[in-house]
Formats: sequence, structure tokens, C-alpha cells
Amino acid sequence: MEPEAYMIVIPQAFDIKCHEPLCNNHANLYRYPELEDEEATIAVLYCPKHAADHGFCKGCGCYAGGLESFEFGSTPGLCDACADDREPIIDDYDDYNEF
Repeated sequence: MEPEAYMIVIPQAFDIKCHEPLCNNHANLYRYPELEDEEATIAVLYCPKHAADHGFCKGCGCYAGGLESFEFGSTPGLCDACADDREPIIDDYDDYNEF
């Protein structure tokens, strides 16, 4: 099964601007979750900063707006999957129990 493409990175050569008023930063294409079918999906062009302001993950581009972990978690602006990837792995191994 192919993973969902929530964010389509647009090369800088195309000079696509963010749709947020007064923002001239380069934009990528973000998709809201599908409602009934793919044709009903709404797509928007935002820079990474404004995409996060509108509920899209800074890492993978999925829509996570409204989730408490996305809005107020330890890594705001990242969905749970991306936040887990960035957290350090804590090893339960204890050197003192070796001997």
C-alpha cells in the first residue's frame, strides 16, 4: 500500500508563493483529509510556517489541526508520528547490572 501524500514539495524553480496575505515565501501544496472521494479534497498552497499555523504537520504535511498534542505538545507543529521520530531513544540498559 502506498503512503498518503499529504504534502507535495514544489521545486523552487516554479516560484510558487504562499497564499497567506502579505507572505512572499515559497509554498508547497498541502491537502486536507479526503471527505468522500479524492475529487472532494481541498488543496492549499502555504509556506511551512503558515502550513503549521493552519494545522498541517511541519514534518510530513498531514493535517493534525485541533489535536492537543499538535497544538500544545512538547513539539508543537508536529504530528504524533513525526514527534516520536524526533524524540531521543532512552535506553533502559544499565551498565551497573552487567557485573
